[in-house]
Order: sequence, then C-alpha cells, then structure tokens
Amino acid sequence: TRPYPPSPSNQRRRMGWGWAPSLSTLFVRRLWLNRIGGFKPQLQWAADYDVVLTLFTQPFFQARHLPQPLVRRHAPTNPLRLHQRLLLRPWDELRAIRQSQIGGIGTLVLRCVRRLLGAAF
Repeated sequence: TRPYPPSPSNQRRRMGWGWAPSLSTLFVRRLWLNRIGGFKPQLQWAADYDVVLTLFTQPFFQARHLPQPLVRRHAPTNPLRLHQRLLLRPWDELRAIRQSQIGGIGTLVLRCVRRLLGAAF
C-alpha cells in the first residue's frame, strides 16, 4: 500500500487546492473520529467532507491507499434528493472549508472543478 502524503502541512496544502480522497471508500477508525469530535450535525450535506478535512490535517492520522476496489457505488434513485444535494452541498462544503481554515471560495471552486474533471489533475 502506498501512503497518502505523509506530512499534515503537505495534506493541508493539497486540500487547499481542492484535493480530497474518495469519501465513499474511506474507512476510519472510531478512535480517530472520537479524537476529532465526530461528525458535525449542522453540516447536513458535507459532514463527511468536514471529517476528512479535519482528519487529514491531524499529525496523528495516517492513511493508506488500497489500489483494489472495495465498494461499488450506485446513482441515487430519488431525483429530489439529488437536486437538494447538488444545490445545498457546496454551501456546507464552503462552511467546512472555512471552519477548518483550509481555504475559502477558491478551494471550493477547485474542488468542484476536480469533481467535474474526475480528479484528473
């Protein structure tokens, strides 16, 4: 397995440029969630992203990349839910970015561009 960038400062810089690991395939120990205070319920649409921002900038957290697929995703079946997520999630992500002091609106824009391009850059 190859590790993600080892230093918290390097991870913070990459996240400031919109990078984030795939949230659907990130497995986190409960101990680490407890150390950062868990999920923030006020971030209804981006609580998972907030946890990633917080964890990946902590010196105690180390992640490993597994190259083989472990999870298959499916598209949401409820169109109303998809529209809500597309409209409301960026606002929650911006709040998470600002609260973690990773960046601002530029980070959110880069994150959205990365998402649209399939994280090719």
